[in-house]
Amino acid sequence: RDYFNASDIQGPYLEISTEWLTVGHVDEIMQVVPAPANARGWAILLASPDLAVANLQTAAGNGGGTLSVFTGRSGWATTVNGILNNTPLRTYNDEVQTRIDGVRTLLQNQLGLAASEIIDVPVLFEDSGSNSAVAYNPGVVNLVVIPSTNGTTYLVIPDPEGPDQPGDVWQAATTAALQPL
Repeated sequence: RDYFNASDIQGPYLEISTEWLTVGHVDEIMQVVPAPANARGWAILLASPDLAVANLQTAAGNGGGTLSVFTGRSGWATTVNGILNNTPLRTYNDEVQTRIDGVRTLLQNQLGLAASEIIDVPVLFEDSGSNSAVAYNPGVVNLVVIPSTNGTTYLVIPDPEGPDQPGDVWQAATTAALQPL
């Protein structure tokens, strides 16, 4: 910590609690992405179980409760209602959202970020054992940023495998969140 704080280029350090994640990597819950439209030139993507659930609730409200989620995954396929009615999963994601909200507050307080500089993307989590979290759906926040030589930046984003109404609702929410950047 002292080393990072003494470094003009790398300091001061910012410590984010990730001990509750199975892998423990910060990129499971947040990612820095280029945002040329922002004054800083970048924004933070933050995993949001609340947004993922809201997307499913909207799909269910539009008659899509029986739509498949994780289609084609042996042993994983479920439905919108299957997730929404899974009380332990929902309770666990409420707890995860509380932790992620703490990260949001830390980022705002330590980095002086405005709410508009933190972009929510839909990611659900599950308990992988010993109360350690792992992404339940492919975590779109865990993306790869690839700048090209022509100035274009590509974001390589996992398919969230959400329900199609008519397109993947989690993919649509992710695209809508990233497009303004």
